[in-house]
Amino acid sequence: MIDLVAREAPLPLVGGGGLIALVLACELGAAARRRGPAAPGEHGVADDGNILAAVLGLLGLLLAFTFNLALDRHETRRALVVAEANDLGTAYLRTALLDDPAALRQDLRAYAQARLSYGLAAAGPAQDAAAARADALQATVWRDATAALASLRTTPVSGLVLAPINEAFDTASKRKSALAARLPTAVVGTLALYSLIAAGMLGYTAAGAGRRSRVTSTLLFMLLTLAICLILDLDRARSGMIQVPQTPMADVIAAMRP
Repeated sequence: MIDLVAREAPLPLVGGGGLIALVLACELGAAARRRGPAAPGEHGVADDGNILAAVLGLLGLLLAFTFNLALDRHETRRALVVAEANDLGTAYLRTALLDDPAALRQDLRAYAQARLSYGLAAAGPAQDAAAARADALQATVWRDATAALASLRTTPVSGLVLAPINEAFDTASKRKSALAARLPTAVVGTLALYSLIAAGMLGYTAAGAGRRSRVTSTLLFMLLTLAICLILDLDRARSGMIQVPQTPMADVIAAMRP
């Protein structure tokens, strides 16, 4: 259930539901305090405040850890786009070493365009179709490259041309794996559970101190919900608002002139 919500549910719905859940947890904590023993003395209130501060501090650390994990995955996906574009650009430039590079250059342009389409496609049939086309073009590129190098296989030119093409294919596989890599469900579930517990403790402690403010606690929950939604958005490589820019691949295609 947590996995489905984190990966598929619309983020506005996740944020709204999360905010409501935090507010309810806070109210439940306050109700439990009112139905519990008599209000503690000054030392008891101070102890409750210290415990709450520790809980909120640990929540902040958990948020930072999860955000860093999601951001690292996003940056990895971005770096792989740059790497693949560089590989294809290098391969295209080195085709100048061939006697007749026209066919291979055309293949590389078509393959780069297919990879750009793959990067821009949304998750689902469009992405699958773009991936299938790119995979089919890989075989065409490799076939034409080896044919163009048939008379140069024993020369350094063969390695110079084939190496960046092979690197581009390897990077394409890495991009596929990076897109499939998501935050572990246990991490997302722990963050959600910890947030609810912290909200309940906030309501419990504030009710015991007699200084409870629904406005400030709701603002805190809104900020917490926003941070969690940002983490989930970074984790959604295909459907989130924060997408990996495909500008490097588009620039390489623009530079691939006949």
